[in-house]
Amino acid sequence: LGCASTLLHLDVSFIEISEGIYPTFSTFLEQLKALLQLDAESCSLSKLPALPIELTILNLKDNELESLPQSSAFPPTLTSLDFRENPCVDTTPHYKKTILDSVPTLTTLDGFSTAVVSADSNPVDLKEAVENGLKLKDD
Repeated sequence: LGCASTLLHLDVSFIEISEGIYPTFSTFLEQLKALLQLDAESCSLSKLPALPIELTILNLKDNELESLPQSSAFPPTLTSLDFRENPCVDTTPHYKKTILDSVPTLTTLDGFSTAVVSADSNPVDLKEAVENGLKLKDD
């Protein structure tokens, strides 16, 4: 494993992680103790692998996750999570509220700040809001 144990960002997006490869991938991830960001978009994942304890950013957009993982599956350091385009988003009642309750450390959910994500509505579309007259305050 060598220097991979100090890896901070791993991007395996668009690489199919089939059931046959999954155990090796999961074991590899468990050894990446310093990993802060994992991008696994469009990898055909049907279940969540064991995640490194220090992980802060997790992108699992466009996979095959049928159900949400238990809250204990998420590292306590996680601040950004993207589950868009997974079946669990459409099939989980109150998806956003469930995620936000399960992972209170999140500051970003599905590409939007949790400050503008309402548990019962869609995220604010900033572009649309600006086009409709919302003025952004200068700092």
